[in-house]
Amino acid sequence: MTYALPRAGEDQQVQFLLYRDEGQEPYRQLRLWIDVVEGAGGGDG
Repeated sequence: MTYALPRAGEDQQVQFLLYRDEGQEPYRQLRLWIDVVEGAGGGDG
């Protein structure tokens, strides 16, 4: 999986919610707090 935040900044939250079948509530949650530096990373490989 690849995910890119739209802008640089500190303490940005990324949250992933996993659902089973047609469940209304997530059965797993992952919350990441990350710092994004402008111009760092990216690329195709």
